[in-house]
Amino acid sequence: MVGDVNQHEIVFFDLETTIPYREKDAYAILEFGSITLCPKKLTELGSYETLVRPTDMSLITRRSMDENGITPDDVLSMPTFEEIADKVYDILHGRVWAGHDISRFDCVRLREAFAEIKRPPPQPKRIIDTLVSLTQKFGRRAGNMKLKSLAAYFGLGRQSHRSLGDVRMNFEVVKFCAAVLFLEPSQPDTSTENNGASLNAVNGYRSNGNASLEGSALNTSPFPSNRNIENVSLSVDEKVGLSVDKMKRDPVQSNEANMISGINQPEIVFFDLETTIPVQKGQPYAILEFGSILLCPKKLTELESYETLVKPLNMSLISITSISKNSITQYNVLSMPTFAEIADRVYNILHGRVWAGHDISRFDCERLKEAYAQINRPPPEPKRIIDTLVLLTEKFGRRAGNMKVMASLAVYFGLGRQSHRSLGDARMNLEVVKCCATVLFLESSQQDSFTGSNGASVNAGNGERLEGDHVQTNEAMVKEASTTTLSDTFSDHTGFAEPVSKKARIKGA
Repeated sequence: MVGDVNQHEIVFFDLETTIPYREKDAYAILEFGSITLCPKKLTELGSYETLVRPTDMSLITRRSMDENGITPDDVLSMPTFEEIADKVYDILHGRVWAGHDISRFDCVRLREAFAEIKRPPPQPKRIIDTLVSLTQKFGRRAGNMKLKSLAAYFGLGRQSHRSLGDVRMNFEVVKFCAAVLFLEPSQPDTSTENNGASLNAVNGYRSNGNASLEGSALNTSPFPSNRNIENVSLSVDEKVGLSVDKMKRDPVQSNEANMISGINQPEIVFFDLETTIPVQKGQPYAILEFGSILLCPKKLTELESYETLVKPLNMSLISITSISKNSITQYNVLSMPTFAEIADRVYNILHGRVWAGHDISRFDCERLKEAYAQINRPPPEPKRIIDTLVLLTEKFGRRAGNMKVMASLAVYFGLGRQSHRSLGDARMNLEVVKCCATVLFLESSQQDSFTGSNGASVNAGNGERLEGDHVQTNEAMVKEASTTTLSDTFSDHTGFAEPVSKKARIKGA
């Protein structure tokens, strides 16, 4: 399993540089920014950002100031690269490097900067170039693959063209792309019968944290299931997803998700119920709260949210046990609507959409079925069900310990305490999915890393940043990258490669 491999910390970094007027003119580093991440949890271990004073101030031209806003006055009292070289070396050396278009630009600039001060450059354990990996896996859904285009696509704001800001934006873009791919079905309408998923999949008891997943309607997940849940593992081929040979045949849109993305996908509803907790055998459940967020499946942008407390018909069902779980008291729901009064709204939110939630196939779906039966109404039907308990157990494994409890996953990723309130838990569930998907995406990207003979190549191109809508440059990049075999990925090469192309390339990050 990739997750069990001896993993190195991941450094997302970015350089801001001068921009030469002529091809033969030199670049000068004006700013360095980085964040260091735990590869297993994506928690931020450290960050660093500094402006850099070039030895030749005349290199700061109007063109470069227009690009990043860094003026000669900004860097006049800042350290030179030689003065920060030790810090940069310590941040980068022996770690996994990640960034947008770094193999063609940032790595080359670093090599030049260290050569200029006659120092050996830092060496990466591996390189994750997100321009390459996102072009390969996510495709051109956002138009071109410039960082600002991807950020705009996901509603993340404008690119700052400053190192640390761009680094954090790059990481957020990766999280969104990874989550979209993670939630997409491998093929349309998987796990549905008669074009709809069954609402009554299991017996409907909320998992207590120790219950087995055996017989838990694994087919409600739109992803291939691994029924040996206790020892979940994915092969290298499953993690990588694409072979290099496949990339050679179809280098830009070789992943299956690109075809899926063209299908008219129903919206995704992450939802959660808070209920009473029966204290004796045969006692029914009663819904106390419903919360949901409606998401665009292509961008995961939130289209709307809804949350309401619900007054049960039998108030005596609100026991001390249920109050201790979710803090919803009889007083809280006394003036709230009954389920019959919100049934139309809930139906309209859920019917015909993809349902997502943690353990919903075991519990929430059953509670909804009971609630609609109680008011003699047909329940809403899902287009598909994504039970994140099943999906994350299958794909992510038990790295966070107890997968049945959302709180364990939230603590693992440093997302805070679970609120046990519907809307808060629905939002936390989505964030957990993003984190899990990103960990898996970065792991597979490390296996897909395009490395030179026996190691990670720090200089894969001629070192000019991509700019504009030059699709052919991205295609060429993936073609060139795919000439390396997958077996070269895990290597310990410690030298910078020479540029392989003299064609001018411009930065798109």
